[in-house]
Amino acid sequence: MDSSQVEDEEAELHAAEQQIVRRCYICKSTGHLMEKCPARKAYLVSKGRSSMGKPSALPRGNGGTQ
Repeated sequence: MDSSQVEDEEAELHAAEQQIVRRCYICKSTGHLMEKCPARKAYLVSKGRSSMGKPSALPRGNGGTQ
């Protein structure tokens, strides 16, 4: 084996090690992504979002004073 073959094999091995592992953004599990996360509802509530991903209804204005 010459040095270029060794380098090619090392490059292939490195590429295989670098494969992307998709993880859930919320709980970091590899079994599902964020859309299917069992902890999603609690996460959205803690971030002030509804379960539909839209901002929760918050009172607006100047607090009722005029």
